Amino acid sequence: MLSVVLAVHNEEKNLKMCLDSVKKIADEIIVVDGESTDNSVKIAKKYKAKVISTANKPNFHINKQMAMDAAKGDLVLQLDADEEVDEELEKYIVAIHKNILAKQPSDFSAWWIKRKNLFLGRFLTKGGQYPDAVIRLYVRGKARLPQKDVHEQMLVDG
Repeated sequence: MLSVVLAVHNEEKNLKMCLDSVKKIADEIIVVDGESTDNSVKIAKKYKAKVISTANKPNFHINKQMAMDAAKGDLVLQLDADEEVDEELEKYIVAIHKNILAKQPSDFSAWWIKRKNLFLGRFLTKGGQYPDAVIRLYVRGKARLPQKDVHEQMLVDG
């Protein structure tokens, strides 16, 4: 089972795009909502996401970790609401998931994803902005977020 997990706060402008990009591959969607005052929860529920309501913590990674902890899938994809899975990444995730479901041994517990950063609607390719490799796909129970502020990197066991 593939779980997609997100933490959100007032993300109605981004959430539909994000969830549209994973609806074909996600077996479970977990959204931890930090006291949104917009339609974030309503949008998440349209995608049959399990919504967990909580306080909007000063360190947002706490809500991200809460979403990660709630996942039931053997493989977990952690996204931010302003991120989307393109066709190439979808194929990559599906291939990894098939191997895990087939119980094929893997030397990996987590996988780097080459994130594309946009600024004013334009893809940033200069100044070290691509590839912006981040760990976002991992075997459940093998990764966690450190107690840091913004732009935290996952710690992986294995």
